[in-house]
Amino acid sequence: MRLLNIETMRMEEFVDETVASYAILSHRWGQDEVSLQEWNRVQEIEAKMRTIMTHHAFKAPRHENDYWHESLQEQYHELEEEKATVKRKTGYSKIVSCVEMARNQKISREEEVHSCSFVWIDTCCIDKTNSAELSEAINSMFRWYRNAVVCLVYLADVPTNLGQDEMESKVRKSNWFERGWTLQELLAPESVKFFNQCWEFLFDKTKKSDLIKEITCIDDRILEGRDSLALTCTATKMSWAASRTTTRKEDLAYCLLGIFDVNMPLLYGEGDKAFVRLQEEIIRQSGDLSIFAWGYNSSMDNATNGIFAPSPAFFIGCYDLSEYERRSGPSRAVITMNNITLSVRLSYLRPKTDRLSFIYAYLRCFDDPKNTIVLPLVMNLGGGHSQFGSDVESTMSVWFERRAGTQPIAISGRLGMDTEKWMDENCIISVLKKEHGQSLHFSDTIFLSGVNHPSLKAVVDEVYPPHFWGESAKALDFGSDDKRIWYPGAINRKKGFFSRRSPPKYEPLAYIRISHRSKEGSQMVLIVRQLDSEDFERNIEARVAEWPVRGYLSLADFALRDDLNRGYEGGIGGLDLSVQRIEFCGFLVVCSGTTITISESGEANGRSKNSVNNIEAQEIVDGGQQR
Repeated sequence: MRLLNIETMRMEEFVDETVASYAILSHRWGQDEVSLQEWNRVQEIEAKMRTIMTHHAFKAPRHENDYWHESLQEQYHELEEEKATVKRKTGYSKIVSCVEMARNQKISREEEVHSCSFVWIDTCCIDKTNSAELSEAINSMFRWYRNAVVCLVYLADVPTNLGQDEMESKVRKSNWFERGWTLQELLAPESVKFFNQCWEFLFDKTKKSDLIKEITCIDDRILEGRDSLALTCTATKMSWAASRTTTRKEDLAYCLLGIFDVNMPLLYGEGDKAFVRLQEEIIRQSGDLSIFAWGYNSSMDNATNGIFAPSPAFFIGCYDLSEYERRSGPSRAVITMNNITLSVRLSYLRPKTDRLSFIYAYLRCFDDPKNTIVLPLVMNLGGGHSQFGSDVESTMSVWFERRAGTQPIAISGRLGMDTEKWMDENCIISVLKKEHGQSLHFSDTIFLSGVNHPSLKAVVDEVYPPHFWGESAKALDFGSDDKRIWYPGAINRKKGFFSRRSPPKYEPLAYIRISHRSKEGSQMVLIVRQLDSEDFERNIEARVAEWPVRGYLSLADFALRDDLNRGYEGGIGGLDLSVQRIEFCGFLVVCSGTTITISESGEANGRSKNSVNNIEAQEIVDGGQQR
């Protein structure tokens, strides 16, 4: 670790940073920062200038046309100008001001008063031309901030001479709270002091934890050091970075290394893969299944598939999650991991059937102690057997996948579960890192238009049963369904006695829970049924129903405790071959052929059905071609 001596203003190197007493700077980088090379050059220039000034020929010419005098004067002025060029940079004055402030710091800790002999500033204390040093610094940075006597936060966009309310308003808008790297700089040090653009003291982290909590959604118990960062669930820590940005994509992952206490090599140029590598390392070391809770309690416009999130932004709704229990010692949740799958031991809910198509995996976290968060996982038959047994050998040959657009959901406690239809299990399953599904069955696909798009109002929150959710994240794929698979809520195509040679077949019946992006509380359930007809375009019956129902948290929660069909009987509005449009709960639902279009009721958003279709038509075609 390289530190700047606040007395000599020279750099010193330490193998063990704990032997040095230092302050550390947290700030936003500007355009005119001073590098290590520039800082050292200034020190060299000042040494040369002092040497020149001691030369007897420098002060006055010894005789007319004194060559040495003119040469030394010229060298001195060139050095002076080079030095002034560096000192005119705003980054230089920031370093000098930080040093001055560090000299005045007296921090009381454990009945001792600590002062600072050094400062660490990321702009000038790291040789960024040395990739090995840069990698070591990034992997060590959290520890360096944690071991500092005090962290000095410089808010360059908070002006001076402000009243208390105005100052807090400016602090809320400061871009320091928007950057990825400053998150660990807030969390790691015990003592954090904030200063305005004139280096006037504003407040201490622990004294204004309520303000910082309001800005960052970080619990004040974490900010004040009353709760351990290590015991905070992974999804919650990820949510703190959800709204933050970095200049380079890779740094969205690298700036979180210390927060999760993991190390990994830096590979600039890998882009979004860096964040996937980070998640793999976290789950491998911690076994915290809340890392798969991304997408919970948020509107996901990105049709992302796979078990890992593409960026911290997908954790934005996880700020209030807690882990159910914390195991002591190393976790063995993840057994193996390769380029295609990860094998993990977990508990899950499944229908009581020999022909399984989906499970609900417990993520061991909650936002209310009465509830638990589960993740729908769909069986991928490309991984092996469709028969799902209880022994490890058979389960390892089956792949599960997180379908595009699938979100974790909440269910109530296990009390009240229909144990004749559902069961709990715990074993090892293999989950695909990225979806490896079959191609879309266009002849048996119902497209949902007007959903899951940033410019549209309708958001799909859940599909039950989850195996009907198509791979485009905007379609129901009935063609991939094995009609012999039973699930709670399935309807027999033909009633009566079925022999072993002629097992019952079930008609595709999907429930889609939809919410309005801008109208809080405006929700409905779209019930789509494939009729027994040879003409698929005249084979769809769609119905709409209210949501929520009887306090159920999700459609899965409903199915666990009641019969979905019986529960909605008599309380639904129909769309069939004669009725093809209906307004319901703030939505306009239009059924046309194999497309169901959902828009705002009364078309108040100014979009016709055709314009909504045009927005997504190319996405659907492209998605089908790629698969």
